Amino acid sequence: MSTTHPSQRGESFGDHLRRLRTARGLTLDDLAQTTGLHSSRIRQLELGLTKQPPSLDTIAALGGALGLDLPALLELGGKAVSTS
Repeated sequence: MSTTHPSQRGESFGDHLRRLRTARGLTLDDLAQTTGLHSSRIRQLELGLTKQPPSLDTIAALGGALGLDLPALLELGGKAVSTS
């Protein structure tokens, strides 16, 4: 059985974001309230429905709300760039 973390197996930015959010027991509305983003924007990001990757400010807001440390924040940001 493989011990590779899902985020290392080609997981998209949206899938990664959703996994982090749900692992912390947060709803879209919870995350929206904490970040100041609209829940519809977060949902679009999770579903990959955006034409452009999220801005650095958006990634930082999401990472802060999710309690990510710097390496995890950079991983999340890297996924946003690599999946666009």
